[in-house]
Amino acid sequence: MDFFEFRSKVAILNPSKGNEIKKKYITTFIDTTRKWYFDNIATKHKCVDGDCYDGYLWDCLLNKDVISQAQIKEFALQHKDLDVYVFWDTHSCEKILIPNYWKFGKEAVIRLNFEVLLSGLNFLPEDIYIFDGTFEWTIVLTHEDIDGVPFYLMCNKK
Repeated sequence: MDFFEFRSKVAILNPSKGNEIKKKYITTFIDTTRKWYFDNIATKHKCVDGDCYDGYLWDCLLNKDVISQAQIKEFALQHKDLDVYVFWDTHSCEKILIPNYWKFGKEAVIRLNFEVLLSGLNFLPEDIYIFDGTFEWTIVLTHEDIDGVPFYLMCNKK
């Protein structure tokens, strides 16, 4: 699938709705009481491309388990007709040096079919947060690895 086909299957939420979804995600899945959260996420910095934070939300996930790519694919197969929301951390182009990194905007929230998402991961940033409208679960794809194996997280509602 090329980018234009992938893009045709993606709904970009308007900024107001996207911010509402992100806030609900954070109150559901993120430990906002940690000093690390305050210092690295809640405290944004002025950058050439707007206000950004330095950390990763997944560092503060509640009830997280490390899962494999096979487990994600199995979960997706069980939920293949499910539409999911996806967003990524708000980092600056000063920190992310990959050209054209945010194909949907760095603060965008998108909605698409789970199966389509897995087919188009190469069009999205490395660290993404995946969840559905129930806010019962989340899967996080990270840029990290453990002994060369990609590091993915899943957690259930706190």
